[in-house]
Amino acid sequence: MSFTAQMNDLRNQVFSILHNYQYLAPFVKEFSHCQISINGNKGLERNKTCNTTQTGMHCDTVYSFHKTHGIVCPLNINSQATNSIVAIITVGHSRVITFERVACNSDPGNNILERRYFILSHGSLFILHPLDERPALRDRGSGSYTLSYWRHGGVRLLCNNPECKEKCTEACHDANEYACSFSLAFRTCVHKRVIDASTNVDPISDEDRSHLHLSPLTDLQKEKNEISLHMLHEYNTNGDSDNFNRWLRAATQNVQNEYYNTKT
Repeated sequence: MSFTAQMNDLRNQVFSILHNYQYLAPFVKEFSHCQISINGNKGLERNKTCNTTQTGMHCDTVYSFHKTHGIVCPLNINSQATNSIVAIITVGHSRVITFERVACNSDPGNNILERRYFILSHGSLFILHPLDERPALRDRGSGSYTLSYWRHGGVRLLCNNPECKEKCTEACHDANEYACSFSLAFRTCVHKRVIDASTNVDPISDEDRSHLHLSPLTDLQKEKNEISLHMLHEYNTNGDSDNFNRWLRAATQNVQNEYYNTKT
């Protein structure tokens, strides 16, 4: 089985598992994106300690408050589908993720109501529930309620040094040598776009490329960009993914044949 087929099989398994739970089913939508990272995209390094923060504090879905419409979720600043679950699989070294409940309409750094920590252990399937990030009246204690939301981040490797109590020291370096944590995050995204493989940005004209000191696109590159843009437009407007998926599989196979299979 190819890597792509294995990933699709894993995606379908995660979807099926979550969909079996009635309280999760309304928030489980077909996963259209898989985010893969090694040590939070920081790669493999010798001196890995729990002082290294892999991600900052954030919300996957951002809400705003409107005087007339109330709490809204602007589509122009959110790539993730509203009310959709994010499923995170961890392979390898355990990590710690931080959750903070923050009061709305305030500086997030100065009004943290509570903080909690969870361990992402090897083989675990961790769920980010969308309702946690939605502003709601939550108990502040003593019978009072505050409009607040949960954000997450501050992901760090779990230190292997049993003597480490709070922050890693030099003694932790050897204990954490080459510690590696591999994560897969399955998401449901609503925005799609074509990017230029040579710059990782939207395709731009030769005139703009010249201003940016980039070499002009070859005729073949222009043709590929036009084909991909046409296929993506067809995918988004007609709702028929057969041609798009067929083109995507062919393009992926060409890359594999041109690069990976010729490596020695």
